Amino acid sequence: MVVTDILDAQAIPYEVVEHPPARNQAELHLTGIETERAVKTLGFTIGDTGRVVLVGIRGSGRLSYGHLARALEVSRSQLKPTTPEQVAALGMEPGGLSPICADPTITVVFDVVVPTMGQVAVGGGTATRTLLLVAADLVSASPTVLVAPLS
Repeated sequence: MVVTDILDAQAIPYEVVEHPPARNQAELHLTGIETERAVKTLGFTIGDTGRVVLVGIRGSGRLSYGHLARALEVSRSQLKPTTPEQVAALGMEPGGLSPICADPTITVVFDVVVPTMGQVAVGGGTATRTLLLVAADLVSASPTVLVAPLS
């Protein structure tokens, strides 16, 4: 399901920003979005289970893998980056990974600061699309969400 379809189905307002491809934090400036307003999304799998976790933290933040492991109740060594194939299976592409996901088997974990950020920018599913929406709506958009100290 396309990320905007998920928001539309829940009547969550958003704005689409089209821009040149931006696939990592170093290319964020291509979007015209301020790092402090961005919520970057990182993808992980848990050990050999194949369980996918999407993590949303402030664009300027650094993820603490130990904090994430505690929030998920797994050992840190079980956290592995998602592969491009796993990202594609979510209907997204690298650089466009979004914490907005309709699949209830996917856990979305947000850093505690994210719900308080006001209007935020998140990946829109492709490296050329960013979505602007209210952080509280972002946190409520996916069915399986945790909020924990991650950075």
